[in-house]
Amino acid sequence: MADPVVVERRAGAVGEIVLSRPDKLNAMNLAWVEDMDRAVAALAGDPPEIVVVRGEGRAFCAGLDLDMLGAEGMPPGFYPLQERAFRALEELDRIVIAQIHGWCLGGGLQLALACDIRILSEDAVLGLPAALEGLPPGMAPWRLPRFVGLGRALRLAIGGDRVDAREALAIGLADHLVPADRFAEGAAALVERYLAVPQAAARATKELARSAFDTGFEAGYARSRELVEQCLADPDAARARSAWARRRG
Repeated sequence: MADPVVVERRAGAVGEIVLSRPDKLNAMNLAWVEDMDRAVAALAGDPPEIVVVRGEGRAFCAGLDLDMLGAEGMPPGFYPLQERAFRALEELDRIVIAQIHGWCLGGGLQLALACDIRILSEDAVLGLPAALEGLPPGMAPWRLPRFVGLGRALRLAIGGDRVDAREALAIGLADHLVPADRFAEGAAALVERYLAVPQAAARATKELARSAFDTGFEAGYARSRELVEQCLADPDAARARSAWARRRG
């Protein structure tokens, strides 16, 4: 059996999804989407405190493997499996952080949009070239307007414009920018910052934010009341409130 090209790893409270096809800039072939689906399912079945998605080598993910596409087209089941994995990641009851360096194109950007927080190295380049190659960019036209607005989403998805890290931060595609020569340690420090938040509160906030575009106010408000009560009863949240009170004192 071939080695997996997307690997699930654990490091204490952090679960990692590692894109491990560095010789192809972590480009997506059928094995990639199959392994991604398995990795997300493993994390959902035994969830860590927080999840990090990152790529090995010189890139986060260069998108669809064009060698595969040219030789055999898109394999049957490729796209449904890709979207099943991305949607499961999006709906995971944990905060999911993408650590993005180098190329983040096509399906790589779609993967990043399915995460909750995007940390970019200053050398990152983002884009959706699919329309230029004769394909719609998957579910990116559904996800992207939620981050950058409809006009920018159409420009990026139809025009295939590439965006550097600073523009990505300015338009809402990125949440943090880290110098390229200190990316590993800078990204790790940001993960620790999110890990320090009481996770019941972080997960409740994710649930409400993720439903904001699809849920009316009354339904959202009703769910928020339930989540507030759950967090008030959570021991970690109680300890955080006590620590905050001591600091203020």
